[in-house]
Amino acid sequence: MDWEPIYLQWRQLRKEGKNAEAFALFDDAKRKFHTTKAKNYPWLIHSLKDEKRKWFVASVFLHTSLPKRLFVPMMDAAIAEPDPTDKWPFAEACARTFGAKAVRSFLKNCLNESKSAEEKKLIQKMLSWSVDATPSRKRGIFGKGLDKQDLRDRNYATSNLWKGNMNTITLNSISKELSWLTTPLSWGIGDNESLSITAGKSTDLFIDPAGAYSQNSSPMLMFKEDSDFILSAKIEVDLQAAYDAGALLLYADDRNWAKLCLELSPQNQPTIVTVVTRSFSDDCNSVSLNQKNIYLRISKIGPSFAFHFSEDKKFWHLVRYFTLGNRDSLFVGFSSQSPTGDQCTTVFTDISYSLETLKDIRNGE
Repeated sequence: MDWEPIYLQWRQLRKEGKNAEAFALFDDAKRKFHTTKAKNYPWLIHSLKDEKRKWFVASVFLHTSLPKRLFVPMMDAAIAEPDPTDKWPFAEACARTFGAKAVRSFLKNCLNESKSAEEKKLIQKMLSWSVDATPSRKRGIFGKGLDKQDLRDRNYATSNLWKGNMNTITLNSISKELSWLTTPLSWGIGDNESLSITAGKSTDLFIDPAGAYSQNSSPMLMFKEDSDFILSAKIEVDLQAAYDAGALLLYADDRNWAKLCLELSPQNQPTIVTVVTRSFSDDCNSVSLNQKNIYLRISKIGPSFAFHFSEDKKFWHLVRYFTLGNRDSLFVGFSSQSPTGDQCTTVFTDISYSLETLKDIRNGE
């Protein structure tokens, strides 16, 4: 894949004020990128050091997952940008894939290792810049000494953060963009697109049938679907406190949802747990396990859903078959929780998603 012609086309479209066409280039670029990764890196890494091209690279990776190999060059570009209000396209691209905690940790390490007073000053500016700053503050006043086109390119990259999809990320294994319905303590995407979600203290998703307890605070990374589908993943949960869990999740609204969990029971046993909520939660502990990892699967078959688990991804055990009623669409995705602990990290690997109908829910396939 040759990035230079794409960049030049993008720059020309921006010059002509054709922002919609410029944005459309990213969809094509990110598809090509994920099929020819090895050939992409030299141009991208070099361009992150170029005063003009770096804004284009930042804009691309605000709309798709950032490869691990580009994390350091992207953060170096953030540090090198003298205006702290204009560092955020680069830092945000890293945070969307690897989580804000990884960005802060990298900056602190750089601060400790840097021998340059000027570089330390730039890093300290970045660390001190509030993540809660308003969009207008983060966009900032653009630096002097740039021609009008460079200003437009910089403005496009920085203002693009604030156009409605701040929390949107992509995974190659899922054909749709995912968004945080509830944000986590931290999150990240690692090698082979493993997804990690860390839930903070007192996070849960449950409505007690007796009315004594109701909580809707678990982090949820979701996408919208209206067709039959099959979603599966290997899930590994750092089970420390009772009810710590990682889950695949269906979510229509705050009173209608269902989750398939690997959860730590009060007896300190990893357990397959399902919760189906239609105004109130129907909670079922199914199978106790001797490990903290398992394959989970959600299948949509018309108006009904099937929950399965598997130890080897070959034979699938049915644990729940139910409906949430006739709905045109609902959200599907990933969650983690820690109702009684300080935090819980869930890692999802081997994620698989397909638009197909499961033919038989009981034959193990």
